[in-house]
Amino acid sequence: MNDTHHNHRERVGKFMDIKDWLLFIGGVYLVVSYTRSKGRPQAPRVRTSEPKTHQSERIVRTAANPHDQLYFVSNNDFGRRKLMNKDEYCLFKRIEKLLNDRHCYFRIFPQVSLGEILYSKDKNAYSSINSKRVDFVIINAYGDPCAVVEFQGTGHYQGNAISRDAIKKEACRKAGIKYFEIHHDYNSDDIEQIGRYLNSSVNHQPTPIN
Repeated sequence: MNDTHHNHRERVGKFMDIKDWLLFIGGVYLVVSYTRSKGRPQAPRVRTSEPKTHQSERIVRTAANPHDQLYFVSNNDFGRRKLMNKDEYCLFKRIEKLLNDRHCYFRIFPQVSLGEILYSKDKNAYSSINSKRVDFVIINAYGDPCAVVEFQGTGHYQGNAISRDAIKKEACRKAGIKYFEIHHDYNSDDIEQIGRYLNSSVNHQPTPIN
């Protein structure tokens, strides 16, 4: 009985010795593996998403680009503006009545760009007048512009108004278009002078095509 018990304790002791050795060896392996991994250079991380756009790479929009123009229009509000102010509209109606009563073959149009009624073979000359507008244009029965009317209201002479008017007046003179300047204190005779000019025979003929 004692021999059996002694043999059992001996086997248990050997098992514990083997288990301790296995634990010891496993611990040494883990320490060595950790130490080696600390010394190795780590591989760079692979990005899994697109890099963020830097500040300098943001899209710069400009009104010179037609696609950007659509963006600006789509993302902003608009309101209506009057085509003429009160004084301009009063003059417009006076001239319109003159035409309807005594010069029915003529028509008046407000706020017209000079680039629509004038042309020049020189690019710079055309660019100088293209975006400039006149208050009123009178056309004859053939659709040809024959007179320009500029209303010089009380607040007209501001900024570079004098140079703008000089450019418009000279361009119209060279194109054979009469240039009228109507001041804010105009009277009936100022309106009648437009009618007298329209009676001239030159305004009842079509403009030759160049």
